[in-house]
Formats: sequence, C-alpha cells, structure tokens
Amino acid sequence: MVRRREQRERLKTKNQILRQFLATYLIVFLVPLLMCSVYFFRIIGMLGSDDFDLRQRELEHSADQMDGMIKEFENMGDMLTANNYVNLMKYRGMEVWKNPNTYRLNELRDALPAIMLMNQNVYNYFIFFDKSELVINDKDIYTWENFYQLYLHSEEYSSFEEWKQDMMNTSMTYGVKEEQTYDYRNIGKKHLLCFTRPLSLGEGATHAGIWILFEPDAVKNRMPALDTDSIQFIKNAEGELIYYAAGENITQEQEEVMSLVENASANPKLNGKRYHLMNSSSDKYGFTYSVLYADNVVKQRMVSVFMIAFLIVLCSILAGIVLSYLMSKKTVVPI
Repeated sequence: MVRRREQRERLKTKNQILRQFLATYLIVFLVPLLMCSVYFFRIIGMLGSDDFDLRQRELEHSADQMDGMIKEFENMGDMLTANNYVNLMKYRGMEVWKNPNTYRLNELRDALPAIMLMNQNVYNYFIFFDKSELVINDKDIYTWENFYQLYLHSEEYSSFEEWKQDMMNTSMTYGVKEEQTYDYRNIGKKHLLCFTRPLSLGEGATHAGIWILFEPDAVKNRMPALDTDSIQFIKNAEGELIYYAAGENITQEQEEVMSLVENASANPKLNGKRYHLMNSSSDKYGFTYSVLYADNVVKQRMVSVFMIAFLIVLCSILAGIVLSYLMSKKTVVPI
C-alpha cells in the first residue's frame, strides 16, 4: 500500500516536472518563432501594396510609350503639311482631274514620303483635299468616292453620300479618333485607330487633313499585358473613349463596363469580382490610360507567398511542439 502511494507520488512529481519542462521548451522554441512569424506576415501584407505600386509604375511607363508613339505621328503630320507640293494642292480644285493638269497628281504622289517604311506602327496614311476631293499617299491616288467604294470606310456609313456629307460638315480635328470597324477593300472588316491632323492650323474650320491609321495591336503592345480578367481603356482629353480591350473572362459588353466604371467608385464590381481601377494621365496630350485589375490578380503574389509562409510556420509549430515534448520527456528520465 505504502509502495503504491510512493509510486503515485513519484509519477505525479514526474508529470509536474514534465509539464514544467514542456512549458519551458515551448516558450523557448515557439515565442521567437511566433515573433518572426508576426513580422514575416506583416511583410507579406505589404506585398499587396508593393504589387499595386509596381502595376501603377508599369501603367505610367506604358503611357509614356503611347505618348511617344503619338509624338511620332505628330511629327509625320508636321512633315507632310510642310511639303511644298501638299501646300500647293490645298488650293487646287476639281481641275486637277482634267488634262493637262493630271500630271500634278503624280507629281504630288512622287513627292510624298514612304511613311510606312519609316515607322512600323503606321498601317497606312492618306491626305484628304476638300476642294479637289482628292485622297492620296505615296502609292495611291483616289477620288473621295473611289476611296470610299474601293479602299476604306467606317461601317457606320451606309452610303458615300452620307460619308461625304459628314466629311464636309465636320471640321478635321487634331488628335486620335476612337477605334472603329472599317469595311476594308470590300473583302472584310478592319479594326483601326486614326491620328488626324488638319492641313492648316489656326485658319478656321478646314475639311482637308491627314489620316494616319494604326492598328490596335500598336496600342496593345505598349499597354501592360492583358490578363484574362483585366480591362484596359484610353480616353482622350475630351473624355471620349478611343481604345478598349477586355480579357477573355470578361462577359459584360463595353458599354456596360464603362457605365459601371463611371458610376462606381475606384473599385467597381464585375462578374461578382472586386476590381481595382488604376489611372495614368498624359501631360502632353491629355490622355487618360486606365486598367481594371481583378482583386485576385493584384494580390496574387501576396496570396501565394502567404500560403507558403503559412504552411512553413504551421509545420514549424508542430515540429516545435513535438520536439519540446520529446526533450521534456527525456529530461525528466532519472539518471
């Protein structure tokens, strides 16, 4: 009886010592680990902000590249308007289509530069003269009607008369026109943007001017990579949408997306996902470059690092508990 009581006392004492050592080892192992984990998770939390800033800088760099491309188009327009043959043709009327004046058309064509060879971003360019109804570049010569019927016109026009009336009633503006779908050579559709420049600046309304056409890919290649859940768009100084691109997973139409962006806060909701709106403005041309990133895209790196860190910390805690128990048990074994 006395012996059993002594064994119970000894076991009780041993368990008390085990718990004391276990608590000590747990403190020694886990407290520094938890302190490091708290600091580490705080750093991970900053990754989201860092990724946001990185994407913002990327957008600003894209805006600079776009401004640079528009500047090149601007220089080309200046070069064309400074051409003596172009300036002489501004004042000529329909007589240029009649002999013996037709040689002036070939003379002008041969004097024009091959802009497409100078800049790979240019899809094509044309100079429009309103008095002579001439459309010309360094390769082709068209009347307005032939240009409409044989080469290119926006699909929004149903007839040449409608197109001509719009051309004659609307002054040629300076800047980038919105992306449009064109009927191209009667063989298909072509999506193009257009930089336009009047032949005369500061002389009142003019219908004569230059079109420098370029493809959306020229913009896409300068904008940040388009994720399957992201949306990109560009507005000009007047707030008009000139470029829009959406990832494969975006099911809403362009009008619906733009309405949500305009009526919502900086974080609109699309397809049940929260989005971050990032903007960058052009000081030179007044363009606003915007990208909508899905919340999970912006925080993707943070979430990935967080999951890896969580698994490492969890395994470390479990290992620390097991090791503390084994060391405590070994410590209380009588020598």
